[in-house]
Amino acid sequence: MEIVKIRLIVKPTKFCMPIIMPIIEQKNKLVEYFLNCDDWEQKYMLIIDLGKKLNPVDDNQKTEQNRVQGCTSRLWLVGEKINGKMYFKGSSDSQIVAGLVAILINVYNGNTPEDILSDNSNLLVELGLEDHIMPTRIVGFESALKKIKEICKNCIQIN
Repeated sequence: MEIVKIRLIVKPTKFCMPIIMPIIEQKNKLVEYFLNCDDWEQKYMLIIDLGKKLNPVDDNQKTEQNRVQGCTSRLWLVGEKINGKMYFKGSSDSQIVAGLVAILINVYNGNTPEDILSDNSNLLVELGLEDHIMPTRIVGFESALKKIKEICKNCIQIN
């Protein structure tokens, strides 16, 4: 079984500010990575690997306000708007949850809050993960997506 390597956005500063990639392009790259997996075990390992590369939330930001409600694992998400683009960090006590959140973050980092809010795709379906992820994890994924969009709405209202 060949391990698929993914080039993730890396952070040169507090939040990721690297190459900007439109949502559709990043989704297509992730779909390609997951389609290249031979079986569910490879996809599972890819999710875990994504989670390990996630830029973590600072300990002082692990507050109830930043915690994702509706997730059975402990999950925190923070975001910041820099030069009109959104950048997110996430932390979880679960490797799978961290990986699922990393999928969201990799798709949305570097895009405008308006573009993120207008994206109505179903990433789990597009990546072929919906039949393999436990229902509680799906609820957590959807809660994380809701939190990301809430952060985007707040950034729009502030400006």
